[in-house]
Amino acid sequence: MKQNDNIIRRALEQLQRPTALPADFTDRLMTRIRRTQQRRERLTACLLIVGGLGFLAALLAGIIWYFDLRLPALHLPSWHLPVWRVSAAEGRLILLYLYIGLVFLGLLLLNGYLHKKLLHKRS
Repeated sequence: MKQNDNIIRRALEQLQRPTALPADFTDRLMTRIRRTQQRRERLTACLLIVGGLGFLAALLAGIIWYFDLRLPALHLPSWHLPVWRVSAAEGRLILLYLYIGLVFLGLLLLNGYLHKKLLHKRS
């Protein structure tokens, strides 16, 4: 018990001592925060540009496909979805695999949720 009291006393003494920070600490901290913010803004802008270009490309392809436009010197391949023939045994096996995958995904999400809740409880 005496050892625990000594440990607590030393910890409290260390907390009460004033800590000296370098003179340019706030300037360096603000510079680092500003750089991080600029980097995040650049990344967000790049992602928005890429997403917008992808959306426009998908929209253009959808319009061409929907209206069946024949553009000069552009021959789009015609796609046909395959027809699957599945026997009863294969169908049950596919359902089993689907069930296992969904159970795994559910447990993974539950694990993440519980870890998040437990971490917030500890803080």
